[in-house]
Amino acid sequence: VRKALMGFSEGKLDIPVNYESKNELGDMCNALRSSQDTLSTVIEDICYGIAIHADDKADFDGKRTAFALTVGDADNIDRFDAYRIFENLKWIKYDEMSIDEKRGHTEKTIAKLRKYKELEFGTKSGHELWCEKLDFQIEFYQRLKHQIEISDI
Repeated sequence: VRKALMGFSEGKLDIPVNYESKNELGDMCNALRSSQDTLSTVIEDICYGIAIHADDKADFDGKRTAFALTVGDADNIDRFDAYRIFENLKWIKYDEMSIDEKRGHTEKTIAKLRKYKELEFGTKSGHELWCEKLDFQIEFYQRLKHQIEISDI
């Protein structure tokens, strides 16, 4: 039980347990007490990550750990999906723009998305996911731009 609790506190969920009748409750309490520092660190990282996400500032001290940075990274990655493209185009009333305005918007958006690839992330895998989302949006806007260029909408 103690081994399972310690593993669980480290994020390991598939842990075989060989049960022997001993002082399980005492062992479990000791395992929980010893994992408190780890849990406190995780909570502090999450809170700091949330606090710095919007403007890179927090009103309390914290460490810029990879885990803390991943909180904001995950939100950014999540926001760059297909539905967000739709909402953004709806918000700016893309359908009411002239051809020249549409062309200008797609060109600016493609340039902005390419620039976003330079942003730093807390982890390499986070940056890879970010770039995949950006590539998806860039491809969408490139196709949209192409259709505008061959159209007389």
